[in-house]
Amino acid sequence: MLDKTWMPADHPGWQSSRHHRDRVMITSDDQLEKAEEAVATIKALLRQSRRTMSPAAYARMARPWLLDLQEREREILLYFSGLETPESAAPATAGT
Repeated sequence: MLDKTWMPADHPGWQSSRHHRDRVMITSDDQLEKAEEAVATIKALLRQSRRTMSPAAYARMARPWLLDLQEREREILLYFSGLETPESAAPATAGT
């Protein structure tokens, strides 16, 4: 089975029912742990690729991964800050 937690958000295999900016928002410690594992996996992939690929090939390959890494780390910080929760991300309704 394909583990979609480590894929870049623009990867064709990435799908989920609860997205915020094309990704599932972190709403629990379990999701936080998975996000942190994904960050570690992406960093290991980039580290190994940087050692084995030509600079031009690495630059092409790394760009989407670096953007994904940045977004995942932002989501982790948002979760820790408590600034973004499913309730605060939901659109406000009239009269509230």
